[in-house]
Order: sequence, then structure tokens, then C-alpha cells
Amino acid sequence: MRLQSRSCNIVSRNSYYFTSESVSEGHPDKVCDRISDEVVDLFYSRAASEGVDP
Repeated sequence: MRLQSRSCNIVSRNSYYFTSESVSEGHPDKVCDRISDEVVDLFYSRAASEGVDP
């Protein structure tokens, strides 16, 4: 019996799959991302002005 190599089903440790998705403007994910970015920016600016390390 001869074994066949199925390299398409084997992923080496140095390989990875890259996937991506996008949503349109106004989508709840975009709104939440914008809000969280603003909160983080505010946190860092306040921490810097008070001389603490966030």
C-alpha cells in the first residue's frame, strides 16, 4: 500500500492563515471601535498630564 502525501491539509508551525473582514461606515462595530479609541486616548492624555504611567 502506498501512502499519499496530503500537504494541502498540513500546516507547518511557521505558517498561518490570514483572514480579514470589513464592515461599512455606521455599522455598530465601527461605532464601538470609535468610542473605545476615544476612551483610550482620553485615558492616556489624562495619565500623561497627571504624570502617571498608564
